[in-house]
Amino acid sequence: MAAVDVVLNFASRIFDQDFGDSGESDCAKCQILKDYLKLAATELKSAQQVIKILYEERAELNNLKNHVNPTNVTNRIPVNVGCWKKKSVKVNHISEISDKVKHKIRIVGDSHARGLANELKGKLTLDFETQGLVKPGSPVGELVHLTDSDLKDLTMNDVCVVWGGSNDVGRNESNLGIRALKQIISSLNHTNVIVINVPPRYDLAPNSCVNDEVQKFNRKLVKLEKAYLNLSIVTVDSNRDLFTRHGLHLNSQGKVHTANRLATVINGLFTISKSEPIVLKWRCLGDAQHWVQDLEAHGQEDKVDEINMEIKKPQQENKGRGN
Repeated sequence: MAAVDVVLNFASRIFDQDFGDSGESDCAKCQILKDYLKLAATELKSAQQVIKILYEERAELNNLKNHVNPTNVTNRIPVNVGCWKKKSVKVNHISEISDKVKHKIRIVGDSHARGLANELKGKLTLDFETQGLVKPGSPVGELVHLTDSDLKDLTMNDVCVVWGGSNDVGRNESNLGIRALKQIISSLNHTNVIVINVPPRYDLAPNSCVNDEVQKFNRKLVKLEKAYLNLSIVTVDSNRDLFTRHGLHLNSQGKVHTANRLATVINGLFTISKSEPIVLKWRCLGDAQHWVQDLEAHGQEDKVDEINMEIKKPQQENKGRGN
């Protein structure tokens, strides 16, 4: 503030000074200097006023701080408890669904297996969890590494579906494909394995060498099913209407048809069949009477009555035949 006052006083003295009537005109440089000094003086005056205003505002703020009680202020957002409750309910719902899962279905294959997992989900109940891993253009040998790393946790309550071999057959390497399939099945002896056979190639002639290899490959699959107890084979329907116009892959109807067959085999693996006991007749009446006497000695009258009824049935049947 003091420096500003000194400059303003000096400038005002220069402008107020009387240079006299000497008749001499100021030079051009002196006139330019006077203009600059006038401009500087006006700017300094405006700056002095701004500084005074700032000092006054600062003094007012200090007075307000002295009169206002300090309060604790945090930048944390208040917790929405209701939102947390909704999320917890959703997590519990997911956990309930995961608890209902009893069987895991894992599908591994080439481009033919694309979309099969989604189709199979609609054919099975909530007891099944279905996931697919597709590697287009891969032979069966490349699927071995996928099964080794991702399917170790499967049990006999689960299923691994393998759909491959088309690329091996197309390269005239069906023997390598069968060998790789044997390796996969042997590594998955702790779970159920379903192999889908190779569909025919409608993009080639029916009597082509590739279609001949397809038939040979599928015949070898049938022999594998007899060698492994945990192996099942699903046959793809060879109807031309179930394939795309190009003829290499199945269309949407073909995928649905294959998913239906696959679901039937999977449900059959976990369906408990109730077998009725085979009732054998008494070989000799003397043995039956001896058995009755033994039961009477131990006080089992109920079983004695049942045996007597069984003894009377053949006698009544023989009487009916004689009449």
